[in-house]
Amino acid sequence: MFHFLLPCFLLLCFLLKHFLSKPSPIYLVDFSCLKPPTHCRVPFSAFVENASLWEVFDSESIAFMDKILHSSGQSEETYLPPALHYIPPKTHHTESIKEVQMVLFPIVDDLLAKTNVSPLDIDILIINCKAKKTAKYRLVTTRRTQRAFDDKAYFSAFREEDSEGKLGVTLKRDLLNVAGETLRANISILGCEILPLSEKFRCGVSLIKKKFIKSEGTYVPNFKTVIQHFCLPCSGRPVIREIGKGLKLSERDIEPALMTLHRFGNQSSSSLWYELAYLEAKERVHKGDKVWQLGMGSGPKCNSVVFKCIRPIVGEYNKGPWADCIHGYPIITMD
Repeated sequence: MFHFLLPCFLLLCFLLKHFLSKPSPIYLVDFSCLKPPTHCRVPFSAFVENASLWEVFDSESIAFMDKILHSSGQSEETYLPPALHYIPPKTHHTESIKEVQMVLFPIVDDLLAKTNVSPLDIDILIINCKAKKTAKYRLVTTRRTQRAFDDKAYFSAFREEDSEGKLGVTLKRDLLNVAGETLRANISILGCEILPLSEKFRCGVSLIKKKFIKSEGTYVPNFKTVIQHFCLPCSGRPVIREIGKGLKLSERDIEPALMTLHRFGNQSSSSLWYELAYLEAKERVHKGDKVWQLGMGSGPKCNSVVFKCIRPIVGEYNKGPWADCIHGYPIITMD
């Protein structure tokens, strides 16, 4: 009897340890994106004219900004905060507070309305919710890489004063190379975790061939075997297309990023949520689909978040930031 009870006891202890140590699942119940008021819209001509009147930039800098703006992939419908519409721009702390109120208050109200949560129920901004049935997505994994330990990478985009004592951001010529290296490192780590064995095997064989047989090129794994939707960095149209090319994505795969850049411009890390809102408004995300949000930033750093849709998502075409324009997208972008 003792010989029988001991294995059972050990098995019970193992199961208890397994379930108690297993991390709790994290769910994304809903999200909200800001649709700025129309008076914040800045056509290209208005931006160039205002920049010319600031008496800060020379004619060469103005011409360069105008060229970059027209080739960026943004449309004439993008926005700037009210403080930047003045000549010169208002930089007082009170203007920052006004901007925060304009940006945060509406989206918090919208998010609380979507989730039927009362502000009185919230004690801190990060809340723990076990209402799994109301969530749209479950978090599959997150991966973060950064290269601040490398001085060359760290100083590729750095805030400092110029020779005239004016504070700004210095962008080094090797910035794109640094960003590419950071991006590849993050994608490699994520791929090792989520890709099927068949793709990992092909990558391994390709690396061995390249090292010992000196074959050209390295096999690029097919992330579409596990990921159905992609939200990419909105740093610019060429960047989006280059990342899409590197991941062997189709025009439809990079469409959310291109259209978000066109309609709302580069919203930094928030762009990823505008892209997810675009996918939902187009009703492309179905139960069981996985969404990969890939973000990049100064530091340099790169973040990957993979969500799995856990319920049907319908009726989003008349909600959120794309409500009044989703019918007009996608548009044909001229490279």
